[in-house]
Amino acid sequence: MNGGIMKPIGTMLICLLVVVTGAKQCLADRPAGGTTGGSPSMDKVPIIFATYASDDKAMHWSLVMAESIRQFGGSMRNAPIWIYRADDHPVGDTTLSRRAKALNIAVKTSRNPAEADGFWFADKVYASAAAEAEAEGQAGILAWLDPDEVFAKEPTEFLLPEGISLGYRPVIHKLIGSLWSEPPDEFWTRVFSLLSVPDSAIFSVVSPLDGLTLRAYFNAGVLVVRPGRGLLRRWPECFQTLFRDSTMVEWCRINDLRAIFLHQAALAGDVLARLKRDEMTQLPSTYNYPAYFHDRYPAESRPKTLDEVVMFRHEFFEPNSRYMDIFTIEPSPILDWIRQRMPEVKPGEEGQK
Repeated sequence: MNGGIMKPIGTMLICLLVVVTGAKQCLADRPAGGTTGGSPSMDKVPIIFATYASDDKAMHWSLVMAESIRQFGGSMRNAPIWIYRADDHPVGDTTLSRRAKALNIAVKTSRNPAEADGFWFADKVYASAAAEAEAEGQAGILAWLDPDEVFAKEPTEFLLPEGISLGYRPVIHKLIGSLWSEPPDEFWTRVFSLLSVPDSAIFSVVSPLDGLTLRAYFNAGVLVVRPGRGLLRRWPECFQTLFRDSTMVEWCRINDLRAIFLHQAALAGDVLARLKRDEMTQLPSTYNYPAYFHDRYPAESRPKTLDEVVMFRHEFFEPNSRYMDIFTIEPSPILDWIRQRMPEVKPGEEGQK
């Protein structure tokens, strides 16, 4: 594999989930699914939440996410929650395992093919496929999330209407996205060609941070899907198509952002080639709110406190994180809740940002 597209080691951290047909069903009295090693329930549940934790730090925050669902998830608070780990990277901290058991979380494993090792976010792509395959027949909806999500309210929009197979949010800002007002560049032209995306399938979205109109480009941090459609199982296939292409590999070698977000470009191609526009719904702006960009968010759509949103992302809050100082204008119960769940600062980490 060409080293230029592989994850740098120790240099970067980018951190980058509904109802079966009919009326909304209360989950409050349902069992929360299996714990580690448990057998799956024979009853089909409306929703399963799932995420991937690459290491113990991500595991800590995925458990905070799980706890927020258990506490603030309303009728979904007892829904099954699955956390995936790489099969060669089990949970190292026994405290984390005890917390998972106490929250009735199923800790599962996934595996990448060797050829994907080293590509940015490959673990997440393949774990999502494993989660979707396992969720089919068990749940009407799978909510696939990044581990740095926190729920402040019940995510009622996850209860997708009949006929809708994907609930999504657009990417937060443009980065490698393709401007709607301009022809697609060589990168996106090749993505659409390699993944057989017809021009007629492409529609526009607006990235909320910078307000730019882009060709459909979906945030991989929150994907609400119907498992039976196989969207997440096709994602690795699309990813492989791109990273096996020598031209794409070369472009990624010389452009770090293309390398980092190749998985998300593959997701865009997957969605556009597989679903019709009327099978998708854009989730409201109160979903997947980027807390770490609060001070840069457009004033007209910026919440006063995190308590106004349904769910937010934080890119792994730390006790000394500057993000904790952003939300000081108004009292915030959810921010206080987060403060109580900060990871401990280990010796030698004081003052680090």
